[in-house]
Amino acid sequence: MAQLNALETSMHNPSQNGCSWHQEFGSWMLEGTPALPYSGYARDLVEVEQNMRRRRARILALLPPNRLAPTTTNFPLLGVLDTP
Repeated sequence: MAQLNALETSMHNPSQNGCSWHQEFGSWMLEGTPALPYSGYARDLVEVEQNMRRRRARILALLPPNRLAPTTTNFPLLGVLDTP
């Protein structure tokens, strides 16, 4: 994770939304999020996919050969039962 954060610092481009990296669940999972929140404009719909591709490419670039990083997209309240 330190390598990913160092990479973000060195590649900082104010015109492009970078990535923010955090440890998740017992430090064995990695969470990558956009560095800045999206606004309510239509152009942000395109930027979401670009940012997801950017995060995936940065993780894969740091992995050793023959390794992969499975990814999941989670939604708020995923797995929570409906309650009245």
